[in-house]
Amino acid sequence: MFFIMAGCYFLAVFCLGGVEKASGIVTVMLEGEPLAGKAAQEILVREEEQEDFVQSCFWGELPGMELKCRETGKSSRVLTIVTKGNPELVMSGTVALSWQEDGCFLDTQTAADLFGTQQAAGQQVWCQEKSYTVCGTFESLRRVMVRQAVSQDGACLDTISLRVPKEEAADAWSLQVIKSSAGSAEQFLMRNALSGETAEFTLPGVVARDLLLILPLFLAVSILCFFLKAGKNASAAWEKCVCFAATFFIILAALWLAARYLRIPQDMVPSKWSDFSFWSDWWNRQRQNLLRILGSAQGEMQLMLLWNLLVSFMANLIALFSGIFFVKNFKEINI
Repeated sequence: MFFIMAGCYFLAVFCLGGVEKASGIVTVMLEGEPLAGKAAQEILVREEEQEDFVQSCFWGELPGMELKCRETGKSSRVLTIVTKGNPELVMSGTVALSWQEDGCFLDTQTAADLFGTQQAAGQQVWCQEKSYTVCGTFESLRRVMVRQAVSQDGACLDTISLRVPKEEAADAWSLQVIKSSAGSAEQFLMRNALSGETAEFTLPGVVARDLLLILPLFLAVSILCFFLKAGKNASAAWEKCVCFAATFFIILAALWLAARYLRIPQDMVPSKWSDFSFWSDWWNRQRQNLLRILGSAQGEMQLMLLWNLLVSFMANLIALFSGIFFVKNFKEINI
C-alpha cells in the first residue's frame, strides 16, 4: 500500500507540470483591427528591450486554406494558424518555427493524407503558391497547419499569447497570495497602445499545487497523533520529553509546509467576505475564460490542462486513501 501511495503521489506531481505549463499562459483577444506581421514584429523587438520582458506570440486563424503536395498530387483544406513570436505558446511542440520562416507544422492526419505518412518532416507543402518545409507533426482533433505570418496574409493577427514569469514569495513564513497574470498582460497592452479581452488560468495551477499538500499534511498529523499517544503512555520522563519534543517539531514543520507552499489566487480574495455577488462574478469570469479559449486554436492546449488537472486530482485522491489505509494498518500492527 505504501508503494501505491508513493506512486500515485509522484504521478500527481508529474501532472502538475503539465497544468502549470498551460496555466501560465495568458491569452488576449485584441479589439479593433488585427495586426499585420510587420507591426507585430516591431512590437516584439521593442518588448525585448523591456526590463519586465515576457515571452509573447501574436497569432491569428485562417480557416479553409488549401494545402497541396505536388509530388503526390493530393490536397487538403486546413485551419491555418499564422504566428509572430514564440509559437510554442499557441501550439505545443512548434518552437522550431521561431527560426524557420518557411517552415510549418501539420497535424498527423493531414500529413498522412498529403504524403501517405504521419512522419512528414522534410516534405514540401504548397499554400497560396508558396512552399513550406514541414518541420514536424502533432496530434490534433482538427486539421491544422501552423506557420509564421507572411506579407501575403495581410492583417490577420488578432490574438496574443503571453507567458508571464512566476513571482517568487518574498516571505516564506506567510501565505502566498498569487497575483493574477492578467495584470502583466494589461501592462503589455498599455505599453503598445493595444486593448482586448484577457483570458488567463492562474486558478488550475494553484489548485493542483495546493492539492499536493493534503497527503503530506495528513501524514504529519498521523505522526503527530502517534507521538502524542506514545508520550501519554510513556513511563519514563525522558521518553515523554522525546515524544513531546518530536510533537513540537512536527507541528512547526507542518505549519512551515502550509505557509511555504499554500497559495491563494488574488482574485479569490474579496474585499468583503459577506459580498456574495463576488463569488458569482468570479465564477462567471472563469467560465467565460474557458469558453473563450476552447473556441480558439488554443482549445486543445487547455483541454490537456484540464486532463492533467483531473489526473493529478485523482492520483492525489488515491494516494490520500492509500495513505489512510497504510496508517490504519500501521497502527493496528503497533497495537
